[in-house]
Formats: sequence, structure tokens, C-alpha cells
Amino acid sequence: MNKTLFVHIGMHKTGTTAIQKHFSIFAFFYKFLGLSYPRLDSSFSVRNQDIANDIKLSRGLFSTQPQYLAFVEKSKYPLYLISAEKLNSLPRAPEYFKAFSKTCRVVVVVFVRRQDRYIESLYRQMVKNDSVALKSTFNTYFRHKKSKIAWTKKLMRWENNFGKENIIVVPYDEFSGADSVKIMCNILGISDTLMNLPGFRPSENPSLSCETIELLRHLRLKEIPFDKNRLAALDKKIEKPANAYLDLAWRQSLVADYAESNIQLGKQYNFDPSPLITLNPMADNQLRLFNPELFNLKAMKDKAKSCGLIR
Repeated sequence: MNKTLFVHIGMHKTGTTAIQKHFSIFAFFYKFLGLSYPRLDSSFSVRNQDIANDIKLSRGLFSTQPQYLAFVEKSKYPLYLISAEKLNSLPRAPEYFKAFSKTCRVVVVVFVRRQDRYIESLYRQMVKNDSVALKSTFNTYFRHKKSKIAWTKKLMRWENNFGKENIIVVPYDEFSGADSVKIMCNILGISDTLMNLPGFRPSENPSLSCETIELLRHLRLKEIPFDKNRLAALDKKIEKPANAYLDLAWRQSLVADYAESNIQLGKQYNFDPSPLITLNPMADNQLRLFNPELFNLKAMKDKAKSCGLIR
């Protein structure tokens, strides 16, 4: 079997946007290196959201699957990349890609973070994307989710379909300077020199401050219109913005709760789990905690008006 399909399934907030934008920007050049990043629905120019939507909504046959299968079968490239972070949470996603096994080797790639950092970033992302999370404060969301973020459970269906030898798990820690694009290039076995071309920097989806997220939650709940392109401008107006919800004690507790599971994950998929089980009290204690009791909604609205976020 001369073809390999790499299915990148996230997780959320692990440099996925940087990966997707890089390989979409340079898709033409990567074809000369033997890699195709097919996005067959032009309405999704960066990621394969059409596949994720199809899997989520389908109750029977997948509508996009024949088109992608035909593309891989007929194309001459040895390497293919499919990327959508939503794939990790869709129970039928492994079933969708199982059909490709007759044409090529399927390798599943997943980047994972330490659970405390992941749940904070995921909450901000969910509120930003207008999901059900915005109805909850972080504390309520955390109580509901904190026992449901074991990576081993999320990977079980993929392993059952493709074998653990075809699962690549990357422990991701953005605070250590990890570069998701370089890591992905290494996994694909291709050069990362295109990253050095002028005009490109793969940091495209920074997390918003907790204050901006809390305002955004309020605006969405009250159905107040806003210009999402001005969110970053609002963030810049906040002095000493909070970037964390969990204090050091909660971080230590959550890391301890998942330590055994993460160690087992490292053994199972052959990687060093240190980034997932190691806490740096000095660094983590320097995170600026969000205090909802001190949140001033009126002051935030005034800042939002001054930068054009709301009228």
C-alpha cells in the first residue's frame, strides 16, 4: 500500500488552526513534496469541516465520503492530510475513515494537552463559538466536565478500527515553545522549510482573556449584536487581563486525578507523558486568575463600545 492518509483529529486549542492555515496556504507547494491537503468543499477553505459536519448530521450513509474516497483513489500523491478538530468528539468518525483502509494506510494524529489547561481553553473556545457552554459560568462547566477528559477513552474507537500502531499521540505544551506546524511536518516526514517563507507566521488563533469571554457570554445570552472581528482589539484595552480560571490547588488536584491515565496513555502510544503529568508551580502560579465577583460588566461594555465591538 503506497498511500498514507493522516487524519488529524485535534484536540481543540493544540495549535490546530496554525496547522490548518499553514497547509492550506502552502497546499500548492506541498503537492511537489508529495502531500495533498484536500478540502473539497470550497466553503471551508482551511479545515475539513465538511467531513465533520457530515459525520455529525448523518444517520446513514455519509454524503461526502464517496467524493473524498474517489479523490484519494485517483490521485497520484503518496501522502494525504485531513484535519478537523471536531473529529475527536464524533463517535462515527472512525467508521467514516475505515472505508479508506482499502485504498491507503490510515494514520490518526492527535495532539493532547494537560487536562487543566485544556478545559480552560475549551471553555473559552466554546463560548466564543456560541455553543451550549455559554449558558454556564466556568465553575459550572468545570464541575460537569472535569471527570470526562480522559484521552484514553477518546482514542479507544480509533484504536479499535486502525490499531494502536497507527495512532500518533503528541503531548502539546504551548508554554514550552512547542510549534504544532513543525511537529506535524515531522510526523508527515516532509520538510518544514516553507514555514520560513516571508509573510507567514503560524499563530492564528490566540485565546481571548477571561474578561472578554465573560462579556461575550453576556452579549450572546442577551442577543446583543457585536463585531467578532473586534474581539482582539477589546482584549488589548484590558489592563492585566486574566488568562486562567483554576488556581494552583485545583490544577494540582486535576493533574493528580489524571496522572495514572496519562502515564498509561504514554505507555500505550509510546511517548513521554511528562508534559501531561508535570506541574510547574512557579509558572502556573503566575497565571492571572479571573475573579467573577470583580468583573465589571458596565466597564467592559464601555471598552467594547470604544473599540467598535458593540454600539
